[in-house]
Amino acid sequence: MKNINYRYERKYIILYHCINTIENLIRKHPLIFREIFKQRIINNIYFDTNNLIHCNDNVLGNSIRNKVTVRWYNNFVKNDDKLKLEIKCKNGLLGYKK
Repeated sequence: MKNINYRYERKYIILYHCINTIENLIRKHPLIFREIFKQRIINNIYFDTNNLIHCNDNVLGNSIRNKVTVRWYNNFVKNDDKLKLEIKCKNGLLGYKK
């Protein structure tokens, strides 16, 4: 069985007038956060069932849920671009991608 890379994901609502303060806290954090990818455009298409199960799981706050996406980078899909089909599996704050 393949190793699964679990990760924690948290999302926060940040008020517009607090953006600069939050950015400064991140830049000055002792872990020295830095960008690891060059600037790029990330495109996603999200898929769901006919009954919108994935959307409803999210809206209802179900802790165990899945999300299916196709992702590609930069402006257009060309023959040499790499499309990635991903299934994100969540269980509370813990998740992983297939």
